[in-house]
Amino acid sequence: MRAVVRHLIVCVGILVICLPLSIVGTLLMFPVWRWLEATYGIEAVGHSGPAEWCYVVTFLTSTLTALLVYALRFARAR
Repeated sequence: MRAVVRHLIVCVGILVICLPLSIVGTLLMFPVWRWLEATYGIEAVGHSGPAEWCYVVTFLTSTLTALLVYALRFARAR
């Protein structure tokens, strides 16, 4: 039971930490979003910055990567 609570706390912590990091990462990837829009015609950049889906993609990528790293470290420690 203790391990389940620990894993939940770590997963919630990963979500909380990835949120501001993904916002900063999305803004730093502004040239990538412009290139993607120019190359493929996908609406990625508006007059006020990257589109909402850019933030979602960056958040999901960073969160899934962090959770995968945590899962692999836990499996290796076992």
